[in-house]
Amino acid sequence: MSPEELNETTNDVVEQLIDIVLDHPQGREAGRFRVSSATTRRVCKLCAAALALVLEALLWASQRRPDILAPPRPLEPHAVGCRRPLILVAHEQHLQAVGSDRRLLGLITQLSSSSVVSLLFRKAAPPRRRSPPTARLAALLGARSPTAHLLRPDVPPPLPPAIYELNGTPSFTALLRAARFDLILVGLWYWYDPQPSLAEVLLPSVYATRFTSVSCPAERCADRRSLVGLLVDDAHSQRARRIGAEETDAAAAKRYNAQARNFAARQVSLYRYVDRLLYLTAADRDAEAPLLPRRTKSRPSIQLLRMAVRPSLTARPHEDVPRSRDSDIRRRAREGMSSPHEGTARSHEGMASSQEVETARIGFVGDGHTPTNYLGVQRFLREGWPRLRQERPHVTLRLVGRPPTGHLPGQPERGAHTSCDATLVHCGWAWGTPCEFNETSCGIEVLGYLSDEQLRVESSSWQAMVVPIFATTGLNTKVLFGLEAGIPIVATATAALPFHLEPNNGTRAAALGNTSIALAIELSRLLDDPLARKKMAAAGSNTASFPCTR
Repeated sequence: MSPEELNETTNDVVEQLIDIVLDHPQGREAGRFRVSSATTRRVCKLCAAALALVLEALLWASQRRPDILAPPRPLEPHAVGCRRPLILVAHEQHLQAVGSDRRLLGLITQLSSSSVVSLLFRKAAPPRRRSPPTARLAALLGARSPTAHLLRPDVPPPLPPAIYELNGTPSFTALLRAARFDLILVGLWYWYDPQPSLAEVLLPSVYATRFTSVSCPAERCADRRSLVGLLVDDAHSQRARRIGAEETDAAAAKRYNAQARNFAARQVSLYRYVDRLLYLTAADRDAEAPLLPRRTKSRPSIQLLRMAVRPSLTARPHEDVPRSRDSDIRRRAREGMSSPHEGTARSHEGMASSQEVETARIGFVGDGHTPTNYLGVQRFLREGWPRLRQERPHVTLRLVGRPPTGHLPGQPERGAHTSCDATLVHCGWAWGTPCEFNETSCGIEVLGYLSDEQLRVESSSWQAMVVPIFATTGLNTKVLFGLEAGIPIVATATAALPFHLEPNNGTRAAALGNTSIALAIELSRLLDDPLARKKMAAAGSNTASFPCTR
């Protein structure tokens, strides 16, 4: 039988089977299928005929392609037991205790449940800033080695899962050929502008490197490349424009506006290497629509990434923090009660204490090297903080995170211990505010970088948390931290927008304000009402059980 006759006969058999099922007069009675014995015999004959046709088709195909009926080729040694997709997550730096890395850690944790995930980073970090530590991160991935492997073109890299440190493009190409990842997820960041971003360094190599896929090693899977997903954590061009509009220094504003134009051009060029763009918010996706390639063939598909708030943002990976005990410490501290661990907490750098509302602590968490953070805090210190301090002279603002060093776009990064003076724009949290060089008398306490454990203890003494972020895009992890920790939040509507913080059982998960004055008013109301703080903290904790983007 020729292939054409085989195809025609098969179609005829299938059509007869469909006719019996759909057109028999009793076929739809009460949702059941009832047929006579004659019809049953006819169906059996047709099924036998269909089976015979399938066997004949296989026989004909085996004569033309002997490999079709041959036993499957064994998996290569490194692929044994790795039928799950091989994914490489590439990031600018070793994971640290900053918002972007917290979000990425949550994504890695989600992916690890169904895939074999490896991590590649470009810039190392001091051991004390690694969060989680490399060994714990390796355990999360199931990596064979507890350390990061520095890639070298002349040394075979360890097979996935593993943690890799980038060491030039040739060594990365060697990794691609050896590991043959199914998917590569790269975060798009311009932290070291004007240097190329990690995505700009890696994606041309990914696009050009071809191999035979581990998942299907037959000849038909040769000449393939890894699929590329680009994690766009911010609408970078729009973010730079908003920072330029918020900037109070004319020279700095000019730099950010130029940066916005530069980012737009670079993103247009980069997106042609991408198969899928992954956004955290619909607002970022819509803002970047004009940057996508116009040609359908080179236009990447777009997807909103659903990321869960957990794992805990205040706990170490694989560490179960008893929420009842942890929440009880926070509740007692905010209600002015003595903590069951207050002796230990007070001895720990004087962080946690049981103060009355009149001497309340308001907290802020953010990296001062990020312009949206220092611009927001400085605006709040200029406009809102004086009003709150006038009403409550003993209230304090606790700032957690690296202080601003005055770094601007296109300038070399300054050291963490830069001494601030009047010539350094945005150097210090209080630059350009009435509290500049006088932070202590203004009730401002700069704590600097805190470890996860230190932050958990420190935040237990806060009556509220303020998020004065005005020029923002993307997702503010500081809001996630407040929700997960059960801290009453006062935030700008812009910062809270991606979280859909609708009232929970009639209670808001955060108090919102569009100006610094409005934030100060909301903070004052919360400090006057312990019950409102308690309800808001509970609503926030409930919200933290759901995905951030819906």
